[in-house]
Amino acid sequence: MSSLFDYVGAQGRRELRTRTHYKFSVDNVSIGEKYILNPFWNFVTNNLYPEWLAPNTITLMGFVCMVIVGVLLWIAYPMVTYYSLWILIVIPILMFLYQTLDGSDGKQARRTGSSSPLGEIFDHGVDAICLTIFILCLCATCGVTPLNKSPFYICSVLAVYWFGFFTAHWEHYHTGTFYMGYIGPCDAQVAIILMFIIAFFSCLIAPGKYPHGGGVWTTEMLYGITIGDALVFIVGANAVGAVIKCSWSIYSHFKTTRTRTRRNQLEEEPQLGDEFRANPGRQLLSALTDLLPLCLMTFIFFSWIILAYCAKINEHEALSDGTVISYSNLLERDFMWYTYTCGVVFGVFLTTLNVSRVTYQVFPRFASQFVFSLVGVIVHLVNLMIFNISSKSVIDPRLLGYFVFAYTVVYYLVFVILIGNTFCDEMGIRAFFITRSQPLEIHEETLETESSGGSDN
Repeated sequence: MSSLFDYVGAQGRRELRTRTHYKFSVDNVSIGEKYILNPFWNFVTNNLYPEWLAPNTITLMGFVCMVIVGVLLWIAYPMVTYYSLWILIVIPILMFLYQTLDGSDGKQARRTGSSSPLGEIFDHGVDAICLTIFILCLCATCGVTPLNKSPFYICSVLAVYWFGFFTAHWEHYHTGTFYMGYIGPCDAQVAIILMFIIAFFSCLIAPGKYPHGGGVWTTEMLYGITIGDALVFIVGANAVGAVIKCSWSIYSHFKTTRTRTRRNQLEEEPQLGDEFRANPGRQLLSALTDLLPLCLMTFIFFSWIILAYCAKINEHEALSDGTVISYSNLLERDFMWYTYTCGVVFGVFLTTLNVSRVTYQVFPRFASQFVFSLVGVIVHLVNLMIFNISSKSVIDPRLLGYFVFAYTVVYYLVFVILIGNTFCDEMGIRAFFITRSQPLEIHEETLETESSGGSDN
């Protein structure tokens, strides 16, 4: 295979081929998961799943649910009307199915003895793609749209959550343990599901007062700030806090253990080994360089949406209730395509980090998959630059946007299929069937509570 499309690498394949055990360590102190969700997921696993059902198949079914959510969210854009109110109840049902499948796939893996690094890669890769959909769903049910709020505000919330999710896995990469707090991602998902249900019934009961989807969450509090505005801000602030917390956790890890980052262990005097008493501040700076690819992706994303915002148009769209929506720029009109495309790109970056972790390799600051996943965005960005300068683009921006989104999705699918095939070939397993020619000894370290359901299938 060409090195351009070898996303595991020779060292990674050797590690997979010679591995005799698999270890997943998680520190999950989520109260909601411990007392409510985990018992429910155990019940589902033990009573509804046949033993021949592969955990990755469960993960895939959950992903399909969220893809449908993404499609419904796009159909509802820019806002839900009384005639499309059904979307507000279908979306939380699909979200609940996704969460149940995502939470129980790992339990099925442990039940059937089919845990593997591939399942962890697949599970977290799906979570990375679904993250963008969840945040956009949160904004939609809160009535926060590019037409009534700054689109940069919504994109900023997206970006900080990409960083929050990425740094959680970055922390896992350097410390060896996946940490989740008292209020975990699954608790947040439950909150979003309940918010959709409340929005649905408030719009159903009082359509005159809440004509456009957000329901009670669009109620103003002070100075024109709605309940939904406050909730979205709190969510964004929480993600910023998660980034700071992960950075501090990594610094504390280096300070306590006096070990070096994986990059320094493999690249700088490896003969010194972990006994080398490293400076924790220097190691944190080294670890922070792992965030450079995500910083570059975010910079390109914001450059793209700024150019789209500057591309002025004058178009109108009539909603199902007769409301006429006016679009003054390309970003307002095609907002979903921009965010969905970069959400898929984020999935490539996150999966690359996790492949590096489970195969004990250095996370690349530059990799071919980063370029290939962003090339469509860059082409569209250049097209928008020409449009802003001359008021006439080389290719119609909407048509090119469709193509860029389709290209990015196809590339992502090729990317994950190549990785999956490599893992299966080297470990002697099949992705969607329970079979193993050489049993893998499973070591799962769980701190405080049982691990999140889908982390190690």
